Amino acid sequence: MNEHQFEEAVARMVRGDKSGLKEIYENYIGYIYRIIYDVLQNKENAEDVTSEFFIRLWDKAEQFKPGSGHKGYLATMARNMAIEKAQAGRTDRPDAGSGSGAGGRRARTQSALSERGRKYGGAGGRFGFVHPAGIGNPETIGAAGGKPEGTWGAYL
Repeated sequence: MNEHQFEEAVARMVRGDKSGLKEIYENYIGYIYRIIYDVLQNKENAEDVTSEFFIRLWDKAEQFKPGSGHKGYLATMARNMAIEKAQAGRTDRPDAGSGSGAGGRRARTQSALSERGRKYGGAGGRFGFVHPAGIGNPETIGAAGGKPEGTWGAYL
């Protein structure tokens, strides 16, 4: 997906057209998941944050500035969401990691990110949430219209 195609997809999202989100999802699900997984190193948490990512992308579509480089925009949003999740998990456990308070969390996060400085790209794996077209893991399908409850697909 090039910059122009991405901008057109976001413009459709701003108008309330879910096909824009579906197009972005299909092109970037693997890229987003890998960024988030590399920070969290936990499959379930990475799936949850990836799901939340697409909800946030939909909610904040109007804030995207055309010409700002969409891959960097997506990567920054995904990385920040993963860091927020990692920090929230660490603050729930007082014995987690070295250091205390924001300084200790910051140092641990920076250390984790520096260890995972590889490039992202390629196809993604299978996920425990539903695709906008309704594809999902059968065991997770709930009463939410045939879509897993609590996933971004349940909202589409």
